[in-house]
Amino acid sequence: MSQDSDEGSLELEPVHLHDGDMEQLTLVDGVDFILSEDPTTEDDDGKWVAQILEGTYLDWVVRFPRVVLDKGELDFNYEVLFHPPFYEGYEIHEHDVANYMGELLSTVLLGLQEGKDGLIYFDQETGEQIDI
Repeated sequence: MSQDSDEGSLELEPVHLHDGDMEQLTLVDGVDFILSEDPTTEDDDGKWVAQILEGTYLDWVVRFPRVVLDKGELDFNYEVLFHPPFYEGYEIHEHDVANYMGELLSTVLLGLQEGKDGLIYFDQETGEQIDI
């Protein structure tokens, strides 16, 4: 783990989670987090960030620069763009953070799928768009 205290960014090591490894979470859009345009990308309105409103990661702002759903497995990267200053003795457990971010991303994707607002699927092998 590395932290840039001047910018409030945080870089965590990659974590691989498997079914049954972590605690099951239930997150609600508008209650636990909100989505907004990514303030670091001026040219692309389609990029978004999540600001966490509740719990352990209160006020963290994260983005997901790479998201791949292939054969039922979700593979993604996330970046913590901002977090409040850590108090002395604060510990970050990378598996817990990864679990939370995975659940947050899953909640966002399920919401998009239910509303079908802009969600486009691509076959990972052929690159062709899949109509649902």
